[in-house]
Amino acid sequence: MNAAQLLAACVCVVGFAPPAKHLRAPTRLQSTIQYPKNPLESVLSLGAPRFQPPNGTYVTAGGVGVTRQSFTVEDAHGATEALVDALDDRRGVLMHSSYEFPGRYARWTVGFSDPPVLLSGRARDFALSALNDRGRKILQMLEGHLRDDDAVDTLTEEDDYARLVGRIRDSDPSQIKREEERSKE
Repeated sequence: MNAAQLLAACVCVVGFAPPAKHLRAPTRLQSTIQYPKNPLESVLSLGAPRFQPPNGTYVTAGGVGVTRQSFTVEDAHGATEALVDALDDRRGVLMHSSYEFPGRYARWTVGFSDPPVLLSGRARDFALSALNDRGRKILQMLEGHLRDDDAVDTLTEEDDYARLVGRIRDSDPSQIKREEERSKE
């Protein structure tokens, strides 16, 4: 598992699904795809995802079991405000982009509270800390993948999977890209 696949696995853990090409053996399928009624909506996303994988339980190519449930929030503003209030006392994140450029960028809002794992880092050092029992299980799953990744220089497990501490190897200068080049990928 490379760093990109690891990130995809971490994102799955906090409630999002990987692209459909990573799905294996879904069950209890219920389509949540919503097609635009107005032709203009096919160009402007209005913040809604263009594709949502089906609800169900599946295993990613990396062996991570995921249960995905998607539902429509009737009062998106109220739900966002409730999350803002929750984040005063609990860990989590609320990300929002109001920038839209048809065919390239879409408006979106994503948030969650009470994550199972905390990722922190400075320079090339990083730490993954379990915030609950579910987080310890996730760290156990990630440890082998991190040890096998050539980008990880060192990795230490602490306190029965309460924390993984590591260091990333120096980057190959030929692999570093300017933002203008990277964003076109």
